[in-house]
Parts: sequence; C-alpha cells; structure tokens
Amino acid sequence: WWRKMKNALTALFMVARELADTAKSSLPELRDGEKIQQEWLKDGIYCRETILNGKTFRAAYDFRQRAVIKSI
Repeated sequence: WWRKMKNALTALFMVARELADTAKSSLPELRDGEKIQQEWLKDGIYCRETILNGKTFRAAYDFRQRAVIKSI
C-alpha cells in the first residue's frame, strides 16, 4: 500500500513541478535588478509580484487558458 502511495505522490510532485516550470518560463524574464517579492497560486492562476527601482509589477499565468494574463 505504502509503495503505491509513494509512487503516486512522486508522480504528482513531478507534474506539479512541470506545471510550475511552464508557468514561470511563460512569464516575462526578470529585468536587471528586478527582484521577486512573492509568488502564489489562486483559482488556477500563478501570480508573481516583483519590484524594480521601487515600482511593483505583477504578472500572471492562467493554467486553464495556458496563457499569460496581461501584466499588471
């Protein structure tokens, strides 16, 4: 039982990592000096908040649409 559960969890973590990598690589590249402040997932949308020269920027990736949502 435990071995099957462990295999299932391993597969889920691999899929989650792949999805996260897809979202992160789809967002705009960080500019020189830009720092990530926080990242979160809400309602199927991965969001990233960054700061550059005192200004805050947000970008988001919608997993359902498989597309970047207009940067905020």
